[in-house]
This record gives sequence, C-alpha cells and structure tokens, in this order.
Amino acid sequence: MKSLIVLAVSIAISLACRCIPPTTETTYCSADYIGRVKITSMKSSEDKSYIIYGFKEVKKYKGNGTYTKFQTPSHSATCGISSLKVGQEYLLPAKLQKAVLTANTCLGFPVEDNHGVGPLEWEKVPQTLKDVLEKNPPKC
Repeated sequence: MKSLIVLAVSIAISLACRCIPPTTETTYCSADYIGRVKITSMKSSEDKSYIIYGFKEVKKYKGNGTYTKFQTPSHSATCGISSLKVGQEYLLPAKLQKAVLTANTCLGFPVEDNHGVGPLEWEKVPQTLKDVLEKNPPKC
C-alpha cells in the first residue's frame, strides 16, 4: 500500500509544471509581447485544452501587431493560467506561436509576491519594474 502511495505522489510531482526561475531580463527577452492589459473575457477552447482570455490593451511595452486575446493551457500541470479575473489589469508577458499569443506560468516577472508565475496583477507591479519597462528595457 505504501508503495502505491509513493508511486502516486511521484507521478503527480513528475506531471507538475516546472519552470526555470526567471529574471527580469530573461522574461523580457523571451517574451514576444509585453503589455498592461485589462481582461475582458474568459472561455474554454472547443476541445477544452486551452483557456482563451480576451483583453483590452492599456499600454504596450514590447511587441508588434494588435492583439485582443491570448491562450493558455487549461490545466496547471501544463503551466496554464486559470486565475485571471475579468475586469482586472495585469502585466502580461506572452509568446507568439503560429500568430497566436500564448502565456503560461513560466513566463513571468520575478517580484517578491509572484516569483515569476505568469501575469502580475498591475497593482502589484513594483515601480522599479515599471521604470525598467518604460525607460530602460533590457538589451536582448
């Protein structure tokens, strides 16, 4: 019985999302898009494998093009983000994959309360990070 419990826990741990701890520079340079966004909608993809968030861009810090939505895996085990709230503003770093913005918990800015686990609530973004994004972005 103990062997089964150990096996189950081992499988659960191995299936969990794992990320390399980010730095401001690695997050900035890895992202194709960074913006202050307000979430306007949240829905599941037809096959339920993704959550699709609609957003209104408040300010763009990095990226080309105009975007109004991004997708993320629907499960935390695959690094999905399911905790964003409609009406709330976030600092969103995202990658562009096949013309679709994608975000996950591994692409985030490291701050004291967040440790780089996806988009930050805008009100929790430290002024030092805002200054970096607006005045002195990393050279990639």
